[in-house]
Amino acid sequence: MNCTGMDKRVNTVADQLRDAIRGCGESVYAVAKGAGVDASVLGRFVRSERGINLGTAAKVCAYLGLTLICSAGPQYSPGSRQQPR
Repeated sequence: MNCTGMDKRVNTVADQLRDAIRGCGESVYAVAKGAGVDASVLGRFVRSERGINLGTAAKVCAYLGLTLICSAGPQYSPGSRQQPR
């Protein structure tokens, strides 16, 4: 639930990556091998049984030709001391 009391599904980075893996036309095993990551780790991630670290996500993104961009949310400058909320 959000602050207004209505359900709102947040399409997280992890959700987007899972969707990209499922929709790429290759098996999870093929994506894992192509990206150079452990197939069992990627399989559990796609099934939402666990998360993955940023390094693994970066390898999968590179293999799939994906780029992480910030399109919404609070503005955050990497050099600032204020963290996003």
